[in-house]
Amino acid sequence: MKATYTSIPVDLCQYALINNRVNHLKLFLYLKTTSSGHISMKNYNLYSAWASDLELSERTIRNLFKWLIKNKWLTVNSKRVSYRIISYKQLNRKFIGIDISEEYCKTAEDRLNDYFNISKKEKDLFNS
Repeated sequence: MKATYTSIPVDLCQYALINNRVNHLKLFLYLKTTSSGHISMKNYNLYSAWASDLELSERTIRNLFKWLIKNKWLTVNSKRVSYRIISYKQLNRKFIGIDISEEYCKTAEDRLNDYFNISKKEKDLFNS
């Protein structure tokens, strides 16, 4: 699977870790990054493809998928036999950016420090 970079809400990551839903989040992010926001389920071999990409069993993928629907992270369109992946904003989460560029990460860090009024002295205290 090709490396993909995206923004992931902090609250969503915390929720997954605290509530032991890491594989649920893993599938959700996989679907979000590999689709246009809609998944056609006319091809039932998708579960096995997702299972091999995520290194999980097909049964686990089916259970995770059902959980995503039950908890409204995915919505069902029965007319089109498709599913829509809910956006982060609709899940009412806060955002955090992850970037490969060190320059952009430094800019984001400086902005967060300014926003939370963290001085250089306090920042050095956390980094030591």
